[in-house]
Amino acid sequence: MTIEMKKTLAEEVLLELQVTSATRVHDYWQICFGDTVLSIYNPVQGDVANVDDLLDQYVVSITQIASRFGILFSNKIQLEIDLSDDAHSGPEAMHLYSPDSFSIVWQ
Repeated sequence: MTIEMKKTLAEEVLLELQVTSATRVHDYWQICFGDTVLSIYNPVQGDVANVDDLLDQYVVSITQIASRFGILFSNKIQLEIDLSDDAHSGPEAMHLYSPDSFSIVWQ
């Protein structure tokens, strides 16, 4: 028996995209994949010493378990974003924008 898991929209969009820029802007992160932009407003944990370590890396895996969102890059750096209610510092936890006329907001 084979169980096929459906991909989330975030997985559909982000998987295999290459990071073209990554910055920490005041109190949030912005990771760009060409015209597609992920802004992360909630706390980020991970083994990244410098956001420049993400440049030119590909997204190889996306996970969301309970109140944690994980992004694994091709250089083995993994970012974990806390999506719990206690972690919110603004109206949204993350925002994914694509020029294909859609946006995903995690609240």
